[in-house]
Amino acid sequence: MGKDCTKTNENIYFKCRKEAASYDERLRSRESAADLLGVSPSSLADYELGNTKVVPVDKVHLMADLYNAPQLRTMYCKYDCPIGAFLTVATEIMSLDTIVLTGVGVLVVKDGKFLVGNRDDNNQVGSPGGHIESWEDAKRAAMRETEEEFGITLKNLIPLGMLDNLPQEYGKSFAFLSLSCYGRGHQP
Repeated sequence: MGKDCTKTNENIYFKCRKEAASYDERLRSRESAADLLGVSPSSLADYELGNTKVVPVDKVHLMADLYNAPQLRTMYCKYDCPIGAFLTVATEIMSLDTIVLTGVGVLVVKDGKFLVGNRDDNNQVGSPGGHIESWEDAKRAAMRETEEEFGITLKNLIPLGMLDNLPQEYGKSFAFLSLSCYGRGHQP
């Protein structure tokens, strides 16, 4: 091994895989884990050694599911996502039952591309999102806003967490991730 062989011990992808290996022996070796993720062992090594500038979002999603580590999604959205990186994602765990949510945002990713559009109100680029109506929950609002704004239907929504530091008009907002959608509207 090289002189920096402990470098992987600080990497979140490595830590999550090793923790998951305690209950799934297929994840003990990088080669076996890479096979389960559909990547080469050298690509997984690059992710775990920090040699890849940004790990592909679909691989982060697969790792989060395979390793049972949802924090990988949050970490990606907070630090690596070109859209969400400028937002502060809450890192504190709270029950959504005790929070009155007023808004939602959705990061839609398909084939490595993000769904964005130009906003009419401020001429900025944004992803789907908006206010939660009194008759709906956050998940339904996220799906409705995406359908209204982009004409597509989301197949699944993955909860990411609360968004902090948004303008006051947005109130308490919750973010979701979707990796699959369909429809004739604007696609990523």
